[in-house]
Amino acid sequence: MKGVPYIDQESVRDMILSGNIPTSTTIVDVRGDHACDGDVSGRHIMHSVNISKFDKNKALSLAQKLTSENKSRVVFHCYYSNFRGPKASKIFLEVMSKNFANYKIEIRVLKGGWSSWKNSYKDDNKLTHLSNKSSSEESDEDEEQLAMIKDQVVDN
Repeated sequence: MKGVPYIDQESVRDMILSGNIPTSTTIVDVRGDHACDGDVSGRHIMHSVNISKFDKNKALSLAQKLTSENKSRVVFHCYYSNFRGPKASKIFLEVMSKNFANYKIEIRVLKGGWSSWKNSYKDDNKLTHLSNKSSSEESDEDEEQLAMIKDQVVDN
């Protein structure tokens, strides 16, 4: 399977500022809570959703959520968008192709990942969110969000 195309940070910035995110586009941050990931519980791209340890089950839950919300684009990223972001995008593409073949969604990877984003926009509160929560609070919220997605999957 060939790779998913990259999208530049300026395009994502413009989508956020125009209101396209979160209305028709979802940003998926696949970083974990490791120090090398730039502390997910701290700053992150505005309106992004953190889903660490992305796998086929999480991809299916995400696909069901995005299709039910009629999203037209999803952008994945990790710290550098060299491995986990592209890998997650390929898993998502595979799940979409198998389970939602007729649904049209643009799948992209953020070029440069969080590292590049924070260098450009770390002080812009319209583009980058600074959380005052601890890592454990953020982790609890992630688990609640995933549980909600899983509940929707079971109900459907």
